[in-house]
Amino acid sequence: MSNPRVQLAILIALNLIWTPVNFAITAASEFATPTAIAVLRWIPLTVFIWAGLQFPSVRRVLQVVFPDKRGRWVCLLSGFLLAGPSHLIYYFALQQTNSVDTTIINTTGPFWISIGAVALLREQISFRLWVAILLGIVGAYVVAIGFQAPALDSSRMTGNLLYLLGSLMESLSFVVVTRIVRRSSGVGAFSYELLGISLAMIVVPLIFRSAMPFEVREFGPGLLGPLAFLIFGAGLIAWGVWYIIAEQAPVSYMIVTLGIQAPAAALLGYLLTRAPIETHTVAGTALIILALVISAANRKNSGEELPIPPVEPS
Repeated sequence: MSNPRVQLAILIALNLIWTPVNFAITAASEFATPTAIAVLRWIPLTVFIWAGLQFPSVRRVLQVVFPDKRGRWVCLLSGFLLAGPSHLIYYFALQQTNSVDTTIINTTGPFWISIGAVALLREQISFRLWVAILLGIVGAYVVAIGFQAPALDSSRMTGNLLYLLGSLMESLSFVVVTRIVRRSSGVGAFSYELLGISLAMIVVPLIFRSAMPFEVREFGPGLLGPLAFLIFGAGLIAWGVWYIIAEQAPVSYMIVTLGIQAPAAALLGYLLTRAPIETHTVAGTALIILALVISAANRKNSGEELPIPPVEPS
């Protein structure tokens, strides 16, 4: 996966796989509380990955290199203190705001990750790559909201601030774990982050039991179908391969592809609900494509590759 063109194609595919996440969560919400969905999503994913890693052949194929003792603690704590709580905060915040406001906040994610990449990973982001990142953010905003200015209702301020906090925490967790990925391997570091996430899924709902109730109203196909996608599609494939690519690709290059989720979600909405494709959707998609072209050309011209030390699979 060291070829930049191959990485770009895979990253776009991963974002397309990730796109139905919100649709799956919405569908599952008819049968379980948000906290239950989060718990039933992350804990089984952790068990499945760790069960697979017990087989030497799996570790060999995935070229798994586990972090050293310090790196394991960093990944575990990042999952427990940042990534895990961020997903629970998202669900809690959604009860106090709406999808329009959270969509606006979501478009800022690449910016926070870029700042983290500069501060913690010491990545050098060129002017052209900053242009690509900002074009991607603007394009995603235009696809989701249109050409209007953001209107974050003050009555939903608490929910919006909580959702923004969750976005910042998840972005920081990704950058912190990626730092460990560069010293070990994507799957190796991700497996320990998952342990922290699963621990958070147990501890946090117990502490905030009244605000985050665990309730499954109906345990059937309507819940198991979306959960299967969240565990294996969005979790095992999208997250797992994303971290594998992070072993060699600059994070600032990877996050430009996040913008593709906005037009993909619009297309999925059209296919599922016949929601119309508006002019602003097309315009925003054009900006996102331009961002991808600039990002790809920038990396090709700079020849930027990360210095990856040789490691032996665990």
